[in-house]
Amino acid sequence: MEYFEQQKQLLAKDPKAPENMQPFHPQGVDALDAAAWVGVSRVLLNLDEFITRE
Repeated sequence: MEYFEQQKQLLAKDPKAPENMQPFHPQGVDALDAAAWVGVSRVLLNLDEFITRE
């Protein structure tokens, strides 16, 4: 949640950042929140545990 909040703060500084990060966000969801969740999902999907399988 801390990373999510950091992403929201960073994205709030540039009004075009949420749209650039996720041009097609779901209706009824705040564009800033949706873009922050994109950032969180990128971190999770790039974890070594997600990529490799033993």
